[in-house]
Amino acid sequence: MTYSGHRALPDVQRSALLNSIARLIDVDYGAQIIKRYLTELRIAQRVR
Repeated sequence: MTYSGHRALPDVQRSALLNSIARLIDVDYGAQIIKRYLTELRIAQRVR
């Protein structure tokens, strides 16, 4: 499932949305998408 707003849609609307997304991915993106995430860790030392 996608985002919580999509999960809250009535069944018919949610199904239509997800079918549209699937069709878009299949037709326009060769049946796959890549979603990258960036995780950043910053460490600092307190100067006194």
